[in-house]
Amino acid sequence: MRTRDVSRTLAAAAAIALAATACSSESAAPPSTGGQQVSQGLRSSAPVLLQSDRTCDAVLEDFQEFAPDVLEDQVLGFSSEEELALGGEATAGEAMDSSSAGATPDSAQRSSAPAPAALEAGDGSTSTTNTQEDGIDEPDVVETDGDFVYLVDQEELVILDGATAEVLSRTRLASYGSQLLLQGDRMLVVSGGGGWDRPFPMPGIVDDTGAAEPVPEPLPVEPEGPVGPEPLPEPTPRPIDPPMPVEPPSFFAGTVLQLLDVSDRRAPAVVQTTEIEGQHVSTRVADGVARVVVSSYPDAQPFMEDVSFDGGGASRTASRRALSAGVAETTIEDWLPSFRSTVVDDTSVASRTSTEGQLVACEDVFVPEVNAGIGQTSVLRVDFADGFDPADTTTVVAEASTVYASTSTLYVAANTYVSMQEQGRVVGEDFTTALHAFDLRGDGAAGHLGAGEIPGHLLNQYSLSEHDGHLRVATTEGAPGGGGEDSQAGVRVLRLDGDRLVEVGAVTGLGVTETIQSVRFMGPVGYVVTFRQTDPLYVIDLSDPTAPATVGELKIPGFSSYLHPVGEGRLVGIGRDADLQGQDLGVLVSLFDVSDPTAPTQLQTWTERHAWSTAGTDPKAFLHWAPESAVIVPMDRTGRGEGGVTSRSGIVVLDVDDAGITERAMVTAEGRYPSRALVVQGRLWSLFDGGVVTSDFGALEGGTFTPLR
Repeated sequence: MRTRDVSRTLAAAAAIALAATACSSESAAPPSTGGQQVSQGLRSSAPVLLQSDRTCDAVLEDFQEFAPDVLEDQVLGFSSEEELALGGEATAGEAMDSSSAGATPDSAQRSSAPAPAALEAGDGSTSTTNTQEDGIDEPDVVETDGDFVYLVDQEELVILDGATAEVLSRTRLASYGSQLLLQGDRMLVVSGGGGWDRPFPMPGIVDDTGAAEPVPEPLPVEPEGPVGPEPLPEPTPRPIDPPMPVEPPSFFAGTVLQLLDVSDRRAPAVVQTTEIEGQHVSTRVADGVARVVVSSYPDAQPFMEDVSFDGGGASRTASRRALSAGVAETTIEDWLPSFRSTVVDDTSVASRTSTEGQLVACEDVFVPEVNAGIGQTSVLRVDFADGFDPADTTTVVAEASTVYASTSTLYVAANTYVSMQEQGRVVGEDFTTALHAFDLRGDGAAGHLGAGEIPGHLLNQYSLSEHDGHLRVATTEGAPGGGGEDSQAGVRVLRLDGDRLVEVGAVTGLGVTETIQSVRFMGPVGYVVTFRQTDPLYVIDLSDPTAPATVGELKIPGFSSYLHPVGEGRLVGIGRDADLQGQDLGVLVSLFDVSDPTAPTQLQTWTERHAWSTAGTDPKAFLHWAPESAVIVPMDRTGRGEGGVTSRSGIVVLDVDDAGITERAMVTAEGRYPSRALVVQGRLWSLFDGGVVTSDFGALEGGTFTPLR
């Protein structure tokens, strides 16, 4: 998309962009494409009739045909500019379902519910990222190969020795909020757009000396109260040598991909940096290849320079004409996203080569035959050995908020929305989920396999699962937010028929007036938790895809927002405790016996009043360590003392078995907030902002704190 003078962007477009930003996708990074973004608000028909292998002129004609209706709905649908800027009416963003890894981002195993293989390294002494599917890696803020630990600390990649926790190197990244993917001696770092007011490493750039800076010696933590040192001051910026290229790209880079060679852990080197015009949704790695999903939106400001916001009637008609006239003057570069990729042969500036251009070829753009908006979803291929090649990109004119991948297929999903003028007076059946399937097999771009649409909206990536060639999808029907009289949950089974995802079976009517809180599919069985006042846990038999059926149900107070298999016929759920009226009572950890699908039972519970755990909404913060029969999660506790409200945060280690759930220890670092726990060479690593605590499982409260800065 072409560069625009964002200083001239209308307040209306900025207000809508802010609404779009508030709707989290699987990635936590904010939308940032095309200068200013406008969130799609047009009612979308089923996007199953797609066109591809077309010329740029044909693709341009489609955008010019669709855009006036989309932009008129978003901007002229409001009664006045002031009402728009102040958010006086509901926005499309308020109808969007928030997706967690999520989480991100922001995600089914076998029916016997074994612990996922991804959680344990081959030697059984090191954990890895808690991913949804075996064989599919997902980005996170920490990675380990058993010998080294790689983690994100503010704007830096920090590499530590896995045996000693010594800090070996720090490398500046593009921005805060980076995520890591490790494959052997190569690492892909996915970041939000870097600001040009401060440099970030381009290819060939490492620390100014190429070696790690001295760090303080590890400090012992007193067993009586394991704490770290007082928070350290912010690090002094270090010079970057060689310097950043003088000129920024001709577009706003909302996503930055940095491919690093980490074979020398004391001096990792950036070998390729790719700046993308678009928001990172999520990434999956299969067979050593990363598939990066990016959502882009054209900069609409130039199309609205002569648009009036004075209201309806003649003014609206004139504004529609002005809008259509502006759209008619556009070229294909105004619509499709751009990229810039920089590679280097050595560390000298002279050897650095940058290539900038259109992210996707016109023949690789799939456009619905009906108006599904002007937002685009691109699937990029990044080979850890060879890097990014724009020729390996596929784009669909469609929104994206949730990503799921099996070993063969990548699925991208998003809610379809109703017109802004209709917000507030629509019924639940107006809200649906659009799905697109991409082929991960073979080399080159991920081919678009098909598309479909189903009623309801997703919770997150765990709402999707592929098994034996069928896609199972759990949705809450009714308006996002749910809980109304028209709200209910269901599971639908789809398969590819030509270029369409078609429904072959469904079970509906689950949790009437309730909303889905968590989903887990494991082989031919699915588990769905809904909640309004009590927590029904439904067991779904999916062995016959054409006739799925509810075979078991358990109603208990509270709900689980994440479900995790912990052994034969056992599930652990983490979520919120509640009374019979639905009043929140704090953190709830439950152990379920699901060995008999027709009679699930809650074996044990553990509760903590006035507490919160990010593991309930971010599965990557959840660690099940089978050798210790332990569930390990971050925890933030609040209470009242003589001085008023108190807060204590740390990594809580719970012993979980059929006999009970008990707290073994809480690892803390004073003044620091916990984020993750992992096991490296048989020892527990507790990650905090700015430091890590390493502990033996036999003496968890006697750990050693290592500052990162």
